[in-house]
Amino acid sequence: MSRGSTKYRDWYRCKRWRDRRALQLRQHPLCKMCEAEGRLEPATVVDHVVPHRGDRQLFFYGEVQSLCATCHDGAKRMVEERGYDTAIGADGFPKDRNHPFYLDRDLHVVQANVRGRSSLRGISFSSTTRRSERSS
Repeated sequence: MSRGSTKYRDWYRCKRWRDRRALQLRQHPLCKMCEAEGRLEPATVVDHVVPHRGDRQLFFYGEVQSLCATCHDGAKRMVEERGYDTAIGADGFPKDRNHPFYLDRDLHVVQANVRGRSSLRGISFSSTTRRSERSS
């Protein structure tokens, strides 16, 4: 939601939205993003999964999720602005496949497969590595 726009800020004060918000928080009282990380945090914000950007139909009928204020104002906003999540998994790699880390890796896998070369976890073996492997 653009903080400067007053066009749809009033929608958040109308009874229809207040009722929908109350129902969402009653049915899903925990933050969805915290739950995914194994934490139990009460939700205080009802977030539009797809930003409505002033679209009245999306605002009132679009998919929503329950989030805590920290996730809504931090991680969720960052994902919307950047287009990917920066969270790192237990394996040390980004969790989000849209992270730029995977763009280069996926390109190498595609190039390796097109050239008929082997690849392991997205790392292409160069021809010099393969020659040295043959000589041993």
